[in-house]
Amino acid sequence: MQKEKLYEWIRKVKQDIKKINKNTSDNIIVLIAGWSASGKTSLIAKRIIAKYKKESVLLSMDNYYIGAEFVKKNKLTFDEPHALDLPLFFKHLKELKSGKDIHSPIYDFKTWERTNKYTKVSAKKIIVVEWLFALHDSIISLGDYKIFVDLGTHWRILRRIFRDVDRTWDKAWKILNYFSKVVEPKNTEHIEPTKKSANIIIENNYIPFIESRTSKIKETQLKYKISNLDFDELWQRINRMWGFYVWELVETDYFMSTQWKSLTESDEIMRIRNLKFGKYLLSYRWPKAKNKSYEKRYGINFFIDHDTLSAFKKIYGRYEQVLIKKRQNYFLSGLIISLDLFENGEKYIDFRFEEGEHKDVIEHVLETLWIDKKLWVKESYFEIIK
Repeated sequence: MQKEKLYEWIRKVKQDIKKINKNTSDNIIVLIAGWSASGKTSLIAKRIIAKYKKESVLLSMDNYYIGAEFVKKNKLTFDEPHALDLPLFFKHLKELKSGKDIHSPIYDFKTWERTNKYTKVSAKKIIVVEWLFALHDSIISLGDYKIFVDLGTHWRILRRIFRDVDRTWDKAWKILNYFSKVVEPKNTEHIEPTKKSANIIIENNYIPFIESRTSKIKETQLKYKISNLDFDELWQRINRMWGFYVWELVETDYFMSTQWKSLTESDEIMRIRNLKFGKYLLSYRWPKAKNKSYEKRYGINFFIDHDTLSAFKKIYGRYEQVLIKKRQNYFLSGLIISLDLFENGEKYIDFRFEEGEHKDVIEHVLETLWIDKKLWVKESYFEIIK
């Protein structure tokens, strides 16, 4: 078994397939397995298909799922091998290997059932199979070349959320709930053991700043430290500006760290906010936009329940930091303005907005509070409150 970095693997795979081709007259089966959301399809399989062009064909095992009714009846999950029609897939793969065309079923991820439609798959010299369990015992005997795609849990969680929000129209909290309680345990049970059968392991590194482009939410945050006014005086001055007071809460923020490394190394922020009353807000922020004098990040926020929180914490393992603050929130001319008071006595005013120009409003607020607009704080609370 050989490990390859992302930018090196295609050269190695091409060399190995060339050697196999010299010793067989059959079509060549390339099996690509790996963790959920590790990049098997989007990167590895498509790259191989692009390399061999008309000589290759991609066969996705996703289309061989039997359906939600079968899964429920047999007390299975979609992250187990036997949720698929393995005998039919083996039969089709064997036919393609021998040069026969097949008619593959079509699965609908919106209805979670197999449709009545089929698509013709023509036998080609290079047959690429990608699936969570492509190295499963039921089909591995047909594989000529076996690839395992590796990626850490933290980054697979993020990819899974953003992929499935678009693909299945599911809510982010439901995706995280299912990943924490089902996907990760089942992947560990069924996928991890198949890694040993691979000819090559490809480490599909996650680059946070590039991955952030998949987010549809970009929030700009601009904050200032306040040292010349007490909290009550701040409140009175904001209200005199006709700010619409929304709520005041004591918030506890838990900043997560992975079991493998601190997220501060990559400038990512994963935060769980305890809002009391059994509500938890999970926030993820990609690294700050470069060359900005304020904190602009892509990200996502969604509420989770206590059960999801417990499962999520088992995956991550520990907190990097815990911050407690009293926060007063206001709406003013399209801005969310927060007055934050931390346990150590430090006070900040925080402006947040998604789009639009708010320079004049922000400058007016700062002038009213006697704050120099040049003294913005670029760092997040995670970085500045110790």
